[in-house]
Amino acid sequence: MKKEEAHRFQARLVGGNLIELPVEQLRRIANTSGVDSIEQETKHFSYSTTLHGPLRLYKGKGYGKIFWSLVMCFALVFLSVQINILIAYFMSHPTATSVTFVPAEALTLPAVTVCNYNPITKSYVQYLNESSSGAGYFTYDLLRYMIMAYSEVEDLYLHANYETIEKGRRAYNYFQSIFTEYPFNIENFFARAGFACHEMLKVCSVGGTNLDCCAISRQVLTDLGSCFVFSVDDMKLNQTQPGIFNGLQLILDAGVNDAVAVNYTEEGNTIPIFSNNLEDGFRLYVRNEDELAYSYTEGLSVSPAYRAYIALNLETFHFLTPDKWGNCTHSWPTKSPRRAFRLPYTSQNCASLCQQVYYEQRINCTPLLYSVGDGQHITFSAHLNTCTPSELHAFMLKVADRTNNINGPECADNICPTSCVTHEYKASITYGYGFSESAMDWLTNINDTWTAERIKENFAVVNIFYREMSYMLNEQIQSTSLVDVLSNIGGNMGLFFGASVITVIELVIFFSKLGWIAFSSRRREYMFHKRQKERDREQPVMELSQVERLISWFKKIASGRSFVEHGIKREVLQMMGATKLHGCYRLYAGKTYARLFWLLVAISIGIFFFIVLVELTGQFKASGISTQVEIVYDYADGPSITICSHNPVRRNYVEELKRTTSFSDDLSVYLLYIFLRPESLIKMNLTTDLFAGEKLLRDYMLNYSNFTIASFVSEASFKCEEAFVQCAFEGIMFDCCNERYSTEVFTDLGQCLQFDWKQLSADFSLGYHFGSVHGFQVMLDHQSHNTFHLTNYSDTVIRQAFLDNFEPGFRIYVHDTNAIPHTNSEVLVVSPNNKLSTGLKPVKYQFLERSRGGTCSNTWPPNLQLNLTYSASACKMACKAKYFISNCGCIPLHYDTFKEGKLCSPKEVVECVKNFPDIASVVSNFNDLPLCQNCASECELFIYYTQNSIIHNILTSLGEYMRNMKKQYRLSYVRDNLATVHIFFAAKKYKMYSQSTLSDLSDYFSKIGSNMGLFYGASVISLFELALVLIKIVWTSTFPSRALYLKGKSEKEIERKLRIEEIINEYSAPCRVIRSASETFDANDCMMSSEKISIETGVVPWLKRKLSPSFSASFPPPQRKIGQVLSLTLTPEQASAILEAETFVDSIYVPLRKDKVNIHDFNI
Repeated sequence: MKKEEAHRFQARLVGGNLIELPVEQLRRIANTSGVDSIEQETKHFSYSTTLHGPLRLYKGKGYGKIFWSLVMCFALVFLSVQINILIAYFMSHPTATSVTFVPAEALTLPAVTVCNYNPITKSYVQYLNESSSGAGYFTYDLLRYMIMAYSEVEDLYLHANYETIEKGRRAYNYFQSIFTEYPFNIENFFARAGFACHEMLKVCSVGGTNLDCCAISRQVLTDLGSCFVFSVDDMKLNQTQPGIFNGLQLILDAGVNDAVAVNYTEEGNTIPIFSNNLEDGFRLYVRNEDELAYSYTEGLSVSPAYRAYIALNLETFHFLTPDKWGNCTHSWPTKSPRRAFRLPYTSQNCASLCQQVYYEQRINCTPLLYSVGDGQHITFSAHLNTCTPSELHAFMLKVADRTNNINGPECADNICPTSCVTHEYKASITYGYGFSESAMDWLTNINDTWTAERIKENFAVVNIFYREMSYMLNEQIQSTSLVDVLSNIGGNMGLFFGASVITVIELVIFFSKLGWIAFSSRRREYMFHKRQKERDREQPVMELSQVERLISWFKKIASGRSFVEHGIKREVLQMMGATKLHGCYRLYAGKTYARLFWLLVAISIGIFFFIVLVELTGQFKASGISTQVEIVYDYADGPSITICSHNPVRRNYVEELKRTTSFSDDLSVYLLYIFLRPESLIKMNLTTDLFAGEKLLRDYMLNYSNFTIASFVSEASFKCEEAFVQCAFEGIMFDCCNERYSTEVFTDLGQCLQFDWKQLSADFSLGYHFGSVHGFQVMLDHQSHNTFHLTNYSDTVIRQAFLDNFEPGFRIYVHDTNAIPHTNSEVLVVSPNNKLSTGLKPVKYQFLERSRGGTCSNTWPPNLQLNLTYSASACKMACKAKYFISNCGCIPLHYDTFKEGKLCSPKEVVECVKNFPDIASVVSNFNDLPLCQNCASECELFIYYTQNSIIHNILTSLGEYMRNMKKQYRLSYVRDNLATVHIFFAAKKYKMYSQSTLSDLSDYFSKIGSNMGLFYGASVISLFELALVLIKIVWTSTFPSRALYLKGKSEKEIERKLRIEEIINEYSAPCRVIRSASETFDANDCMMSSEKISIETGVVPWLKRKLSPSFSASFPPPQRKIGQVLSLTLTPEQASAILEAETFVDSIYVPLRKDKVNIHDFNI
């Protein structure tokens, strides 16, 4: 028969040996079969688990149990929600963008494609008509038809008519049949019809070095016909220093007199075929060399007589591939419209090929505009069948309805994903108008056919440069990782339940056991027998007092093991029983197989924890930096505005020197070389001129001791009251020359005037304002009559210096307050009879200091200490100046920002560079110098990007207003000399980039703590516990005195427990009962001797005597009385057997027999 656990049961003696058994209680006992096993497991789990809350719930009573049930339910709900959010976020494969500012010693210029707005020259049309085979047959109808072939399909459909196209088709077919000079077709026509390289590209230079334009460029086809591209393939151009003169400079000839004008239809139609033919000049595409020029949307334009300054900022984008949660590709996708020719993959190139395929599939030809690939390399292979205008027009008539809403071909979704590495060049352009007299002289001296009239009508100058030697790297990164998810889950588990992985395993085992008990009778029987064995084992243990057990354990230790082993075990068990580290108690209290299981669990979790710890440490040591981008809706700090005249020397000053001293024209020309950059001066090969000029300068300075190069620069510059007519801030006029608002500074253009926006706003503005009606305004007087100009006569000894200032007027630098104007700022120019309006779009950068893993600095290097606020541009200038002054005893004007020494003469600059290699490296690239490598970026600065517009021709009414101010300000003078500048904030907001470490020390410790909680429920205290037990183990193993100390400590603990046992035995219940019921028992035996009993001689014999058989058999059975309440025990099986006799009554009366009911104890 199966034995089950007995339950306590209250019964009443009703007479004789009959007892009354309530049926309801019997039913409850009978129905508890198997439940006791669940109770046993629940109790064991509640007392041993590392999970917070179960013990409170198990021991709680009434409302307490309800309260803790609600707390645990709410905690479980919130934990489940948090874990679900974390896992869902991880499974969504989220990405973020990391922004890094990368300094560069050299930057490759982008592919610059230059196109003439006039794609066909009159001379080529004339050649076709004068050729032997096509004489007179290249008609106007054919010319118009050829141009239609290269127009946008939509424009062709909207503007052309059938009659015009049909005339052109017949002319094209006839001319193609008779022309024999070369295979006449649309491709070959456009390859030859445009301007040749030597006709359009006149002068090219990179960093001040003149180069052969045709040798560094390549011909390409775009939407504007034949164009020329720079900085591609093996002809890449590099820039090594920031600034307008260190990039690519092009002097272009528009050839306006050689252009043709063709309309879509006959006379009376004013719409040109090329919608861009509304102006003369050039379009420039600044792009990545892998992309097709015509598909690049940011086209820049420049017209004849203008100079364009194009400041570039490079942004590089690195995207993730699909296997790393991105969607980019390095190569042509399988379903994309790839072709066999050499064309790198970009999404724009792919989209262009989609358009090509669209037409190929429908009309078996492709518009010339979309014939990309080898055609871009001007090989003109016949792998593409080019559509004629008549074919395209007929096709469009079938698919469109002559509305302006024409949807062109597009790629299907996901066919053209983003390429994994892309480059974006953000361009800021400003214009100067007209050519200065010195520029005219310099250009006319290059080529006799370049007359002043031709230059003004056809020439344009373009400067393309990087505004700073750095670029922005945008990297798409995974915004979370498995380590982050585990850390967050661990933190939430610790927050809500104090749980760890070990806790989860405990829960799994607990619920597995409950399920096993519920569905398996064998498991319930096993648990019952296990409990009975534990009780049987506990009974003799209870009879054996704790004193004897402790003595027995101590004797085993003393006899069978060494003191060291005992000490180590004692330390380990003490730590495992007391620590809060999850798993230790399981190892401490577990039996053989359970202990082995939990040991394997602890080791496995430790391995995972070590892997996660290595990953976290790697992230921390990598010192990764993240950049947050924020739009701040507030006013940015005001910039400094530095204004310089393009004419650094006043004519009247030179004339005065010539009149009063022996100052000569040759000496004045020699002194103009001061304003050249050292690198430009070196490249000019002026050995003879420099020796002659230096002799003139020495002789003059010997006769006039007060004359110095610095005094010449200062006195020759335009004075504030001469160049600045009016100034206003927020509509309030102020004195331009007031030292409170403006100061004189040295730049590469000599002495300039710098305005302080912050001081102006403090004095003239009750609050910041934005928009075109506010901000800083200034009216400038170029004083063309007072500009210094010399022509190289045949008898001049020294060649004239050209300062690269093509246009008259002024240069404006908008820069951070602490930055050096001419090295790192937004460059603007304004010419006479023009108004420049500049909307500022500031961007604030906040970098991390070197001490925090960044690259910036707020302090000057130890060997460059100046009493100024630190900035990178100031540090670089001071670095160069120090190298020159320490090696050569003087400083070139270009580097003498702080006026720290004597200015170098032109000859001294050249000799210094040639004699000292370090100086030569300063001139070529200052980053090579150990001294200048310490000039890190400042940690906080503003860069003011601009949006510029220019208005040509000043109003007549303004001329009247100016004449009332001064008699000389007649309308002709105003238009020849005056210019206005208006600078304002475009909006009440700015963009801010702020750097922070991806994993700082606090974040590192937080993640370690989360993972310690996740895997072990550990804390810093747990680490101290582990460290302490290891120290104690080593101490015990190394020093025998420690083992002896632990032995003595154990003896003292046993003696203390013996004394406690004596007190307990003295007042124990059995002794009280025995003294009242037994006549033979010696009461003195219940009393403990007050004498100390020796462990070796007295304790063991005393315990044996107390636990002798006569002691347990001397209790007589108690006497029963009617009405007495008995406390009995029944098993569920016994209760079921009693209920079988009678189940429909309230009580059952049974005789009291030992084989049916076991008396456990009694109460009266």
